[in-house]
Amino acid sequence: MSKLETDFQKVTAIHGRFWRLTPHFLWGLALCGVALEANLGHAQSKYAAETLPLSAPGGRTYLKKAKATDFWRLISFYRDQPTGASCSATSLSMVLNALISQGTLTTETRYWKPIELTEKISLHNWNARTFSKLGSLGKFGVSLAPFAEIISAALKEYAPGHRAEALPAEDLTLAKLRTILSENEKSESDFLIANFEQKVFTADQNAGHIAPIGAFDSKTDRVLILDPDRDWYEPYWVSTSKLLEALKTQDSESGKLRGLIWIRK
Repeated sequence: MSKLETDFQKVTAIHGRFWRLTPHFLWGLALCGVALEANLGHAQSKYAAETLPLSAPGGRTYLKKAKATDFWRLISFYRDQPTGASCSATSLSMVLNALISQGTLTTETRYWKPIELTEKISLHNWNARTFSKLGSLGKFGVSLAPFAEIISAALKEYAPGHRAEALPAEDLTLAKLRTILSENEKSESDFLIANFEQKVFTADQNAGHIAPIGAFDSKTDRVLILDPDRDWYEPYWVSTSKLLEALKTQDSESGKLRGLIWIRK
């Protein structure tokens, strides 16, 4: 066994979310298409210091008193990502199904699984990048701009009348981010999906990640992340400033900063 394989098994023992070795490929060498920096040290706290899990004291206060339209639309379709690289497909399935649920529901109405969406939308080798153990030429997941194109194609097919707008982090200030979050919180027909560095929120390994935003509490200045990595995390609140910090991280494949995708009419 090579040193790389030995080290990777150490990572597997410490961070169980990674796949075990196969004879052909180290499946899960990257999460959601971004380079992984293995942490071979001792286990750390599950969450970063400022992160507030939904089940923690105070975690549900806002949801008990506010309308929180996005949260209640999305939570019915909140699901676990089937593979370590399928956070984009899982996030889109949650949002798309929430949009579909607002339409006229008949016996023919169906909701979409993550893998089904990647089979229907063929842009950017999405299926291979999210569900194949070999990835697409060894690359996994999608970055912000390609994902916005994928979402646009899905909306055209399954939620006509809606559009997807990529909001790169380089164009976001804290004030602008708060404005976007506030506008989104007022409507149940639009949603935000975040592309961010997971370590900022979880104190875990460096990995790009994608998740829908479930709610924004302007009084506490906190954002609820519906993390699809459900084997390891529940929904959690982060400060708006921490969200901006996580968005303003570089995607290793595109070389560009991450950001938001706003889905609206």
